[in-house]
Amino acid sequence: MTSYYQEIIADIQNLIQQKAYQDAHFLVQKELSMPYIPQEVEQTLIELKKELSYYLQQESSQTFSIDKILRMLKGNDKSQLVACEALKNYNLRLYVEQIQTYFLQEPCQQAAALLIDTLAQQEIGETFVYRKHGVEYEFIPEHITPIFECLPLQSVLDQLESYYSKNPSLFQIAKQIAIYKAYMLLPLNIEQEDVDEFIKQVTLEVEEAIHREVNDLN
Repeated sequence: MTSYYQEIIADIQNLIQQKAYQDAHFLVQKELSMPYIPQEVEQTLIELKKELSYYLQQESSQTFSIDKILRMLKGNDKSQLVACEALKNYNLRLYVEQIQTYFLQEPCQQAAALLIDTLAQQEIGETFVYRKHGVEYEFIPEHITPIFECLPLQSVLDQLESYYSKNPSLFQIAKQIAIYKAYMLLPLNIEQEDVDEFIKQVTLEVEEAIHREVNDLN
């Protein structure tokens, strides 16, 4: 584990000790969303995320009313990520107007992707407009396939696993990149005809990530 990741893990653990769970969760989410994470670091971050999910759930039940969560959608990237994670536990049909307002404010893309995926899982039938990079996307969540039910994405992962069959650690990197890219595409899904090009992009990013890691070690 490089000194960078050792410092990150130490920072997260210190924040947990200080009961700064939102700040710790933000750091975990930020690192997990990176295109490349060493496998042992990913496992540590996943364990920390599980721990934080428990603490945040306890904290949320005590201090996070739905009104506070909705106000957090107007905050910085960290607040938006925490809010969108918390909204997974609510019936979002009751908050369509507030969510629509959120999507029009050029929100944090990672947070918006989490929220869109939750809307898709709940099969919300309302029409939303999402402003991303100055472009407006109109979508109906019930017409979007949730990330982990997306068959073209599964096809991508299956082919990547075969491609990296002799190097499982590289497959883990490729898997992280593919899932991250799929989230960042939302509200669009990967289509079957895009699978080959998507795989090509992922393998190129894996190579770039390896080069960066080698350069960091030199």
